[in-house]
Amino acid sequence: MLDAFAGLEQELIVFSNSFKEETKLKKQLDAAIQANMHRERDLEWAESCIQRIEETNWQQDEENQLTEEHNLLTHAQERIEKIGTLTEELAVASPQIKRLSHLLDTLLKFDHQLVPIAEIFKSASLEIEEVEAQLQSYLGKCETDPERLAAVEQRIAAIDQLKRRFGASWEEVEKQKIKCSRQIE
Repeated sequence: MLDAFAGLEQELIVFSNSFKEETKLKKQLDAAIQANMHRERDLEWAESCIQRIEETNWQQDEENQLTEEHNLLTHAQERIEKIGTLTEELAVASPQIKRLSHLLDTLLKFDHQLVPIAEIFKSASLEIEEVEAQLQSYLGKCETDPERLAAVEQRIAAIDQLKRRFGASWEEVEKQKIKCSRQIE
């Protein structure tokens, strides 16, 4: 009523409209700031995902290779012991097998029907000698390597972290990397 008396009704309407417009613009600005903050957070997250995936540099068939190598390294001592036992036993058996082969050869003078059996026995004897030689060679290559085992376990752990965070397989992790790249663009 005082405004009407002073003739300020028009100014009051303009002021009221201006205040409403200012309030509306302030809400729009706050929403834009919030959206920008969310976008920046999403970009930071996407960049950190890409960085983590690229730092790990997981190759497609690497997990299977690491698992196989881990298995060999973990059981290296057991393999060495068992192959050692095999080669020792074959070294003991080889002279006996040769003696038996010679005995069979002497029987060939009396019975030629034993020729095919003697040939099979001689072939088996040679195969056993080859197995012994191959096992000796393999045994020479077997070694325990605690440092390599630790490195393989660390690599497997890094891949497991990626899988827990981005997907259960190499393909899923790569899809996540592509998704994050697109989000940044």
